[in-house]
Amino acid sequence: MKQISLFIDLSNDLLFEIFDYIDVFHLFQGFFNLNQYFNLLIIDRHIYFQANMMYLKSDEFLIYKNLILPKIGCYIRYLSISDELNYLQIILHSISLTNLIFIRLYNIKLNELKILLGYCNLKYLFIDTNYIKNEKDLNEIFQILFNQQLNLYLIQCNFHTKLYFLQEKYQLSQLRKIIIDCECFSSDFI
Repeated sequence: MKQISLFIDLSNDLLFEIFDYIDVFHLFQGFFNLNQYFNLLIIDRHIYFQANMMYLKSDEFLIYKNLILPKIGCYIRYLSISDELNYLQIILHSISLTNLIFIRLYNIKLNELKILLGYCNLKYLFIDTNYIKNEKDLNEIFQILFNQQLNLYLIQCNFHTKLYFLQEKYQLSQLRKIIIDCECFSSDFI
């Protein structure tokens, strides 16, 4: 007799592996409120999530803000977000993203970046923004990065303006790679 296997019969470990490859928005759309088993499994504290909030419509952002982030916001490890609509500002005032290790930030403003860097322990940071416009702001960002983000391995920054680092020397601890796309002098940087 042939035995039929169901998706729900997969082990929790295998489901966790599958969930690792699914963006949290799609995970909630596909599995949350399906049944009690999947609700508990998704909210299990052993899972870390990736959140791609790059091209969210306003109704999708409301799902993130009201349903997803209150349940699992502190377990998001990977975040991609464009802050043209101030989504990041709204998120930062409502939840803690303390487990972030990888962030891709587009069109971020200085205040949101400083708040985010103030309580995360990042390994990878990508910034692409038009809002960093002067040397003082640039210097402040790198002071925070190098003095507080001691586990950073990679920084990639695209500033769409001409900026110069103030005369400041930094210790680069575990940093392996820095890519800065703006006009600057490396002798002022390192």
